[in-house]
Amino acid sequence: MLRCDEKGRAFAGSQRQIQFYVNEQPSVLNQAISDAFKTSFSLSWVSPLSSDGYREYWDSAFLKALGLAEHCKELNRFWPSGGPHWDALACVARSVRG
Repeated sequence: MLRCDEKGRAFAGSQRQIQFYVNEQPSVLNQAISDAFKTSFSLSWVSPLSSDGYREYWDSAFLKALGLAEHCKELNRFWPSGGPHWDALACVARSVRG
């Protein structure tokens, strides 16, 4: 049974939900995350983007997608190949309120 269409979009479940919020309602997702942590965050979503076929990253590719390629060697020493596939990736900056 297929879980995704030809473009990589999931048909149902939590995978479909994260795809929806990242691509269609990122401000709602960002606010929910900020509320959960009781602080304000500025989030820039990297994955799963519709423009990238809703790709989920793993191994060193997730570090490269986040602009952290300089940590690939450390990851490879620490985490075995074929590790977790990250459902979503975002770059986070804490907002300062004054």
